[in-house]
Amino acid sequence: MRKVWSFFYVLWIIILLTTSMLVFIPYAFLRLMQFQRAADAYLTTLAHGYGRLVFFSARVKLDIKGAENLPKEDRALVFVANHQSITDVIVLKTVIPYPMGFMAKIELFRVPFVQVWLAGLRCIAIDRSNLRKSMEAIRKGSNRVASGYPMMIFPEGTRSRCNGMRAFKGGSLKLAEWAKGRIVPITLDGTHRLIAKDGFGFGETVTVTFHPPIDTSQLNREELKALPQKLWEIVNSGLKEPNAEVMAAKKLTDS
Repeated sequence: MRKVWSFFYVLWIIILLTTSMLVFIPYAFLRLMQFQRAADAYLTTLAHGYGRLVFFSARVKLDIKGAENLPKEDRALVFVANHQSITDVIVLKTVIPYPMGFMAKIELFRVPFVQVWLAGLRCIAIDRSNLRKSMEAIRKGSNRVASGYPMMIFPEGTRSRCNGMRAFKGGSLKLAEWAKGRIVPITLDGTHRLIAKDGFGFGETVTVTFHPPIDTSQLNREELKALPQKLWEIVNSGLKEPNAEVMAAKKLTDS
């Protein structure tokens, strides 16, 4: 029965995603008139609304902790989170109040309809098979952060599909360091249960914990070097069942 309900739910999501293309008409008009901030705010509001609808229809509860740690202004911000599921992006766009882009793997930009949302949210494609292009993408993201547009990164580099966490890659954190921005660590707990082999996780609870920001402009060289491990420990501490050790590495092609 769960598989049957999941089939109809996925069908509902596809219909929702397809019809959502109509909302880009006002967005395109605002961009054409060069009202970029208004366009960003408009699309962010829509993303929040669609996210709430998606989770409400699946009876998924979003439990938010540490909301007071979110900076009052969206200047030079980089959000860093663990990566349990493909639903992580939807969760984060639903609970974070600012316009925000993602560093997303280049394959997602080839998916119909999804690519339109990625472009609208000013996400940046990262080709993990090419180190030079990856660093160029991180530099581009850093410039965007420095200009006042927040970005979201998943330093594990791939989904864990479980409660475990892989080591945080230092290269992606250069995005915050080069922009001299503030990092807001986020713990996602439970998103891996939303997509299971026997169907969608109806009625699940996902906990999102915002930790105190870290200002990279105030860190010395040694502190920056230790930053990946420090962030891993902070994010890990927010899990209901923290990990005793780092998960074994996994081939990127499996993500």
